[in-house]
Amino acid sequence: MNLSQTIAAIATPPGVGGIGVIRISGPLSSSILKSIFQPAHSSFDIWPPEAYKLIRGKIVDPKTTAVKDEVLAVFMPGPGTYTGEDVAEIQGHGGPVVLSAVLETVLSQGARLAEPGEFTRRAFLNGRMDLSQAEAVVDLIHARTSRAAKTAAAHVGGALKCRVEDILDSIMECRAHIEAALDFSDDTGDGETKWILAKLDQGVIPPLRELAEAAELGKAHMEGLRAAIVGRPNVGKSSLMNALAGQERSIVTETPGATRDVIREPVLIRGLHFTLSDTAGLRTSSDAVEMIGMQRAKDAMGESDLVMLVVEAGSDLSPEDQELRRQAEHSCNRVLMVYNKMDLHPGFIPSPVRDYAPVAVSAKTGQGLDGLRRAMENSLRQGRELDAAPGIIPNLRQKGALESALESATEARGRILEEAWELAAFDMEEAQKSLEQVLGLGVSPDILDRIFSDFCIGK
Repeated sequence: MNLSQTIAAIATPPGVGGIGVIRISGPLSSSILKSIFQPAHSSFDIWPPEAYKLIRGKIVDPKTTAVKDEVLAVFMPGPGTYTGEDVAEIQGHGGPVVLSAVLETVLSQGARLAEPGEFTRRAFLNGRMDLSQAEAVVDLIHARTSRAAKTAAAHVGGALKCRVEDILDSIMECRAHIEAALDFSDDTGDGETKWILAKLDQGVIPPLRELAEAAELGKAHMEGLRAAIVGRPNVGKSSLMNALAGQERSIVTETPGATRDVIREPVLIRGLHFTLSDTAGLRTSSDAVEMIGMQRAKDAMGESDLVMLVVEAGSDLSPEDQELRRQAEHSCNRVLMVYNKMDLHPGFIPSPVRDYAPVAVSAKTGQGLDGLRRAMENSLRQGRELDAAPGIIPNLRQKGALESALESATEARGRILEEAWELAAFDMEEAQKSLEQVLGLGVSPDILDRIFSDFCIGK
C-alpha cells in the first residue's frame, strides 16, 4: 500500500438518501478540494479554510466548469484525523448518479479509488488505532444486536487493547526476570522464582484464559446463532417458527410433508440474534423430493448451534421421537426438547429426559413462548453468563493468538519449576509474540489483506 497516494471513495451506503458523503484522504486532499470546490461566499476564498468547519458551496469540474452538485465541504488536517492524514469530506445529495459524478471529478484531480477498508487500514498503519480496534470497526458496522454494538464500540474505544497491553507488560516483566536468572543462575534464589511464578499466576495466565474463554461468547454476540427446528411431521414445527418470528413465514397445513425445504428466518430473542430454520418432517418416506428435504433437515441440525426437537404434548416420547433425539444429540451438543400443542392437552406435564429440561408450549395460543425464549438463551449459556466480560470479547483470529500465548505461558511456568531457564525464556518470548498479534504487531501483509477485505470501500 502506497501511503503517498491520495484515495477517495463514497462513504455512505448505496441507494437514494438525503445526504451522501465522499471521503478523501492523503497529501493531495487540500489541493483536490481547492481545485473543484467553489465556496458560496467570498469570505471563504482563503485556503486552506478553517479546519473542521463546514462550508457551503458547489463542486465544479475544472475542465468544463460544469456544476456537479451543491454541497457542504470540510477540510481536516492530519495527524488528528481518522486516517492520521489530511482528510477532506464532501457532503452532497444522496443520489447514486450525482455522487458518482462528484467522485469522478475528485478522481480526475489526482486521487485514486480507495480499496475496501483502506481508510481504516491507513489509520492502523499510521498508528491511529491498533488492529483489534480496526477489526472492531467492521464489527460495529455489521452489529445485529445492541449487545454486539456495545461490544464492538468498546473494542473501538480500546477495551481489548488495554487489557492485552496490561498482560504484555506482565509478560515483559517476567521475561526480564527470567533472563536475569538465566545470566546469573547461581545467584537466583527461591524468592526470585516465587516472584516470577506469582506474576504468571496473577498477571498472565488467568487473564489470558479469561479472554480466550470470553471469545467463545463472541459468536453469540457478534455473528448470531443458528437454531434448527426439527421433529416428525405435523408436530407444529412451522407453527412454532411463525410464532417465534411473529409472522406467517412457513406454510401451516394438516397435510404431512408440506415443508420440503429448509426455511430460514432471522429473529431477535432476548437480545440475541437467531436464524431459525424450519425443516422438513423426519419420517420414513419413498417420495424423492421429501427425502431430499429430510436430508437437508439433517444437514441443518449439523450446522446449528441449537437443535429444537419438537414433539406433540400428551404423551411421552415415541420410539420415533427417541430416535430423532439420538440423531439430534449426534449432530449438535445443544438440544432443547419442546412439547407443542399444549392447547390440546391442558394440564400435561412433560417428564424430564436425561439432562433435558423440556419446555411445554402452544404455538397456536402463545402459551409458554416466553419460557421457550428463556430456555433458548439458557441452553446457550452452558453455565456461563452471556454478559460476562462486557465489552471484551475477542474474535476468532484474536482467540487463536490468545490461546497460543496461553499455551506458551503455561509451558514456561512448568520450565521454571524445573529451573530450565533457557527454555522458559524461549516460551515467554513466544507468548509475547503471539499476544502482540492481537494488536497487529508482526502481522503479515497477507493477514491484513484478509482482514480489511471484509470492509466496505468507503471505510
